[in-house]
Amino acid sequence: PPAVWSKAEETTFLEFLVQALASSGDGGFKKTTFNQASEHLRAKYPHQRGAEKSGTICRNKWTVLKKSYHSVVEIKCTSGFTWSDEHGAGI
Repeated sequence: PPAVWSKAEETTFLEFLVQALASSGDGGFKKTTFNQASEHLRAKYPHQRGAEKSGTICRNKWTVLKKSYHSVVEIKCTSGFTWSDEHGAGI
């Protein structure tokens, strides 16, 4: 089964990456950072749903979250569209 992410797990994951940002360098997060994030999630949420959130799964999640973020930024900057952080695009 695929990994299932709760909002709390996503928040914990992103907070972990924010803390790791200073040591990530200019090239982005390294494999070891995602492996550490996986260990952090496993310790905080020992009964995860779906597949284990391995370092690779964490890296993939980060890629999806970044893509979603950039899509929202693009929508916010497009003329004729409105965006609310509370309500989204309203569609």
